[in-house]
Amino acid sequence: MSLSMVYVGNDVVKDKHDCFIIGYGGEVLYEVFEISNNIDRFDDLFRKFRQLLNFLSM
Repeated sequence: MSLSMVYVGNDVVKDKHDCFIIGYGGEVLYEVFEISNNIDRFDDLFRKFRQLLNFLSM
């Protein structure tokens, strides 16, 4: 898969965030997942972004 635009949907509420990541062509890259509103879970989210960047840049 070539590196192109990626869309991140993020539904923010007080204690958590629901996220969804799709590629430019509408392909689902990550199904809906939930992260708690704390630094450890945001680190998990950024880890997903890094994995995705590594995958897309191949």
